[in-house]
Amino acid sequence: MRDLANDIDVLHALETKWNQGTAIGPRVVKAGFLDSPGPYAGPTKVLVSNEEEGNAAIDRYASLGYEQIKIYSSIPPALVPALVARAKKHGMRVSGHIPAFMTAEQAVRAGYDEIQHINFIALNFLFDKVQDTRTPARFTEVAAHAAGIDVEGQPFRDFVALLVEKKVAVDVTVGVFEGMFLNTPGAVAPGWETVIDRLPPQLQRGLRAGGGLPIPEGMEARYRESWQKLLAMTKKLFDAGVQIEAGTDGMAGFPLHRELELYVQAGIPAVDALKIATLDAARILKRDKDLGSIEVGKLADLILVDGDPTAKISDIRRATHAVKGGVIFDTAAIYQAHGVSGLASSSRADLAGDWTFQVETGQNVTKGAFTLIANGSSYRGTLTTDQGTNVLTVQSVLIEGQKMTLVVESPNGLVTFRGDLSPDFRSFQGTVTYWNGQTFPMAGSKS
Repeated sequence: MRDLANDIDVLHALETKWNQGTAIGPRVVKAGFLDSPGPYAGPTKVLVSNEEEGNAAIDRYASLGYEQIKIYSSIPPALVPALVARAKKHGMRVSGHIPAFMTAEQAVRAGYDEIQHINFIALNFLFDKVQDTRTPARFTEVAAHAAGIDVEGQPFRDFVALLVEKKVAVDVTVGVFEGMFLNTPGAVAPGWETVIDRLPPQLQRGLRAGGGLPIPEGMEARYRESWQKLLAMTKKLFDAGVQIEAGTDGMAGFPLHRELELYVQAGIPAVDALKIATLDAARILKRDKDLGSIEVGKLADLILVDGDPTAKISDIRRATHAVKGGVIFDTAAIYQAHGVSGLASSSRADLAGDWTFQVETGQNVTKGAFTLIANGSSYRGTLTTDQGTNVLTVQSVLIEGQKMTLVVESPNGLVTFRGDLSPDFRSFQGTVTYWNGQTFPMAGSKS
């Protein structure tokens, strides 16, 4: 795991426990966080105003074994080249946000090795609209205008070519923006539909409340288009040979699963999405001699998955065991210790087959059908309705006792069926929640 923004003392205490075996945790590659004082300063005690202070901070990070620095939004652009030079004197990578009043291209030419967050790629082409990226404008302006960026145009292609030439990686964190751009009040946060019922109540409350960016009236479609454009940018970067990094910006575990699912949704093959998160990450961090792939002579750091994520990326959520240095951990026990229920253990083969359902939308009734095919202890399948000709993909099926959650990918976003199964697993009743947050009664049965 690479840690990009932790407090020095907090991370040291955690790492000490993990390394001594008194607590369970990952191997850590540390990156030091830097920002400048001001009303928008980032969440760090390490604030620098000039080259002398910046050099001292970087020297301290290097002395503590940090291998990278992360530059944040309030750092003056004029200070960036000096910070880069100092970090590289210590052999450290340089990454970060793009500081306010600076473009991504300027940061790359100043010596960045990687850029955090795909919105800063978009902002490179929106400099006429937003320059102060310390504020929420770095999100809202991208939501409002990214849809208009031409990813086939010469400016975008030239910038991507520069990233390739300079070997600059992009830590896209697309999952962050899915929630920001698509989430609506009262709807389950996008990407959490398949796991929310497993989480502790206090986490469920927040995720069920919804509430991404406030969407101005009439801009819902525009925000969805901008979200799709961020996915398109991610695919263009991948196709051109830019190294994508599978970073997250939330709680541990589940956001990484969603991040990989979104890469596949963007058009990146599942095998490559997995490689981005494993061997490619190890190579970036210069750990590929010991980590990143399962080979004789490497450290035994891996997970065992009940499924095949190379064929169905969402199976990555079905890890049954984690192994660190040859020590095997039961993921169900770890989940339980954090108040998270494990994967379903009911007789899942009972659900395989053809199902019909109907949704009561008030004045109309939507009828449809789905087919589930057992795939180990998970499922794959398709769904159709009488409202369209598209054959939709069943992304995941979660069974908790007699409760079923079925998530389907539609052209506009995820559609989630939640219901109570009958004792014989041949009928269910509950609700369906559409991508826009609307929820209606639903019932179905096995044919």
